[in-house]
Amino acid sequence: MENGVEDVVKNVVVKELNFVERIIVKMFYKTFIKVYKIGITYGFNNK
Repeated sequence: MENGVEDVVKNVVVKELNFVERIIVKMFYKTFIKVYKIGITYGFNNK
């Protein structure tokens, strides 16, 4: 994903969350993206 798309997805998700959940997402945003990319790569390579 490009950074622009990631930011749009993050903004859409954050709108639905309460205050504490928003803080958690902002703190772990980069980790979530890394895990997502690893998952896509792993899933793609196993097919």
